[in-house]
Amino acid sequence: FIPGLIVGTTILMIMGKITTLPLGMTPSMAVTVFLGTIVFSALSGAIATRRLAAADPADLF
Repeated sequence: FIPGLIVGTTILMIMGKITTLPLGMTPSMAVTVFLGTIVFSALSGAIATRRLAAADPADLF
């Protein structure tokens, strides 16, 4: 998350300078992205675990 936050903030700063729009990474935006990352990662893990549990062991090998 931290490297992505740094890259995202840098890209926002560059785009703000290019377009002269007031762009910036706010703390609430960073928290929202972090929570979204956690939620989607948990959902992805749950889906993968459910598929693995439903799989026939003979089909795995």
